[in-house]
Amino acid sequence: MYQLLDGLSIIEASSFVASPTAGLYCAQLGAEVIRVDHKEGGLDYDRYMLTEQGRSLSWENLNRAKKSVALDLRSGEGRELLVALSANTGNLITNLPEKSFLGHDAIAAQQPEGAPELVSVRIMGWHDGRQAMDFTVNAASGYPLMCGPEDWDMTTAPPVNQVLPAWDFITGAYCAYIFVLSILRPKAVPALPIEDRTLGNGIWSLVVVMALAVAVYVISARTLYADMLPTNRLVAAATTAVVLAYLVAVANRVFGLTVLSKLAEQVVIVLIPPLALIFLVLGTIFLGIATPTEGGAMGAVGALILAIAKRRLDFATLRGAVESTAMLSTFVMFILIGARVFGLTFYGVNGNVWLEELLLGLPGGEYGFLIVVTVVVFILGCFLDFFEIAFIMVPLLAPVAEKLGIDLIWFGVLLGFNLQASFLTPPFGFALFYLRGVA
Repeated sequence: MYQLLDGLSIIEASSFVASPTAGLYCAQLGAEVIRVDHKEGGLDYDRYMLTEQGRSLSWENLNRAKKSVALDLRSGEGRELLVALSANTGNLITNLPEKSFLGHDAIAAQQPEGAPELVSVRIMGWHDGRQAMDFTVNAASGYPLMCGPEDWDMTTAPPVNQVLPAWDFITGAYCAYIFVLSILRPKAVPALPIEDRTLGNGIWSLVVVMALAVAVYVISARTLYADMLPTNRLVAAATTAVVLAYLVAVANRVFGLTVLSKLAEQVVIVLIPPLALIFLVLGTIFLGIATPTEGGAMGAVGALILAIAKRRLDFATLRGAVESTAMLSTFVMFILIGARVFGLTFYGVNGNVWLEELLLGLPGGEYGFLIVVTVVVFILGCFLDFFEIAFIMVPLLAPVAEKLGIDLIWFGVLLGFNLQASFLTPPFGFALFYLRGVA
């Protein structure tokens, strides 16, 4: 314990890791840190790992060397007490939103006359106002690329989602540094000018944009597209409303208009393109407009258009995409050719008849058939990819299921569930590699 901040009192109203870490560092430097929690326990009070008595080791570790105050923060009186504590102390560390009851301006307004200027350090997310969680910031920081066995080649090694909340600790340390610097050298850390706080306001502007988009959808559906089929009318009206909102946001940014707030402009421009891409793939399939193959093609065209619009499509990227597509298509075609050759040979020796008689003769009728097929497909799924099973096994099993009176649609659903479970199962666990790539 150091005494660099001896005599300094700090109110901490926070939860989880990053913000409590900042308070912990200040406490270890000698400050009096008073942690304020809801009387029934904060959001992180029972955070893993737990002792046999149910106490959180994480909570105990991050809040050592601090004092504690419990208030009913769901009541107006409890919130007023926390604001008064922060105002009288003059120092606050928190990760509550700026627009909450514990906002900087709300606390500063309650400070006694002649008190030192309020110092509040608030962990909000990204610098532009976007929220951030550990599973996004930790990946963006590049820390997972620094983890893993020492003998891995770092140029080809996959990311490792380690247990250590590195970004939380780094963020907490940085916030503690900024807090101490603001106390010792306040001119070195001036507050962000009000004109630069662009994303803190504008909620009502965003609400108005959404309401107008809904109004455009309803009006266009009842007038411009009234003669269309219901499904086509829905798509056309929704497209009109979304495109109009997007064009207004783009015009607001390009021409410097003040029609929309910065928040509404950012939300519309950032969210609409990826949502439109998702709709091109899944929406058209669910509405019955496109088959899964056609939906995939529409998604590829949409992704290509987005890449061009974002100026992220160059020759190297295009060449890599074309080569990957050609290789995958070649693999699938050779699997199809091999499956066809196998099928012709198998049918030539009446293997299908032998297999059909074998499966029809299983005890238990259709239930015995389903049990045997489930076990066999599950085991094959542990070793073979989807294509081999779909092109070789399914053509042999489907005729038998049809003769037994089993609905082929539900039979396909059962096979799909079975295959997905087998893809998560060792010794290969194909889906585990996909999930590791995503993580």
